[in-house]
Amino acid sequence: MKPVSKRLAALCLTLVFSLPVLAGCGGKEPETELPPPATSFGEPAPEVSAPDAAPAPETESGEESAPESSTKPESPVEKPQAKPVEKPSEKPAEKPAAKPQPPAARPTETPEVQPPAPKPEPEAPKPKPQPPAEKPQDGTITVSLSIRCDNILENMEDLTPGKEGLVPANGILYSGNSISVKEGDTVFDLLRKTTRKNGIHMDFEESQVYDSVYVKGIRNLYEKDCGQFSGWMYKVNGKTPNYGCSKYVLKDGDTVEWVYTCNMQDV
Repeated sequence: MKPVSKRLAALCLTLVFSLPVLAGCGGKEPETELPPPATSFGEPAPEVSAPDAAPAPETESGEESAPESSTKPESPVEKPQAKPVEKPSEKPAEKPAAKPQPPAARPTETPEVQPPAPKPEPEAPKPKPQPPAEKPQDGTITVSLSIRCDNILENMEDLTPGKEGLVPANGILYSGNSISVKEGDTVFDLLRKTTRKNGIHMDFEESQVYDSVYVKGIRNLYEKDCGQFSGWMYKVNGKTPNYGCSKYVLKDGDTVEWVYTCNMQDV
């Protein structure tokens, strides 16, 4: 063999013997000096001395700790337990708010045509209540009154033309009994009240001659319409007083007459 091959064989043997030593050193490769290669083939390779053991580390008390045996099995390295990765809580995806839809068009309902309500029949007019008969009250008296022109019927030829229609067929213009008047009322007060209430025309004036009211006409029949001495005069209880009508004060139960005369003999 060639000298180069011998050196390679010796180098391989050295590496084989040095592997256990390397394993006991915790993975650190001891610095060893390689033996010199054999000079000749067949010569034994020099013994390789084991590397000096590293001095044991000192403890805090100063004592050296015993070297661990190279043959002691290494304690398995505890792998750190992997913490479960907390998954972020998944929030449910918010659904987009539904857009409000326009209300569906309601079908138009045709209103029912109702027949027109029957018109109520007009009620018959109720009779108007009649005022109660006048009752004499305290401070009142009751008298009667009549207004007549029957003397004209006997002297129609003397009547002013055109006034024939103003004279009734019986000659009575008004007749009434039980008329209530106030105490102190006069004959003139009774005449004026009655003619106004019944719508009968009456004309009068204040007379300075008689110092009283003078009645000129009733129902458009005036003095001298039926003769030169014609006109209106009054009587109370069948007698003609000698003073004016506004001076005569009535008494309870008096009967008053207004008479149209054509001459002084009619009274």
